[in-house]
Amino acid sequence: MFLILRAQWLIRRSAMSSWRGSLGQLVEDNPAEHNQPITDERLRAAAGLARRVERAAARFPTEPKCLSQAMALQWLLREMDAGSRLVIAMLRGAESGNDAAEHAFHAWVEWGNQMLIGHCDRSQYRIVLSFQHIPKGGE
Repeated sequence: MFLILRAQWLIRRSAMSSWRGSLGQLVEDNPAEHNQPITDERLRAAAGLARRVERAAARFPTEPKCLSQAMALQWLLREMDAGSRLVIAMLRGAESGNDAAEHAFHAWVEWGNQMLIGHCDRSQYRIVLSFQHIPKGGE
């Protein structure tokens, strides 16, 4: 819960430039380039962390937005030295200049070809930013 609160505070109170480095290295959107072999054990552990973040989010009076949940999970996965990737995307066809644009954005975390949190149909979104943790010792 603390990590979700921290993420919410950073999103609301700080410029993205001050905290984006904590999410990993900014990478181009080429999912095939970032896919790495992952053992079933490590993937189960990562999925367990995602479930914990989702359960924590469900305890808030209003559910935290997808970005704060994705940030919390990305920080947890960094501790696992996972090559996870946090993606911020915009719904295809949404206009960025209107009031509905805020609701057109979505964030998720994926590792390899597995979406861990923020499940959606990836093909409906256009990637805006993508941050990846680069593992220290390889996967």
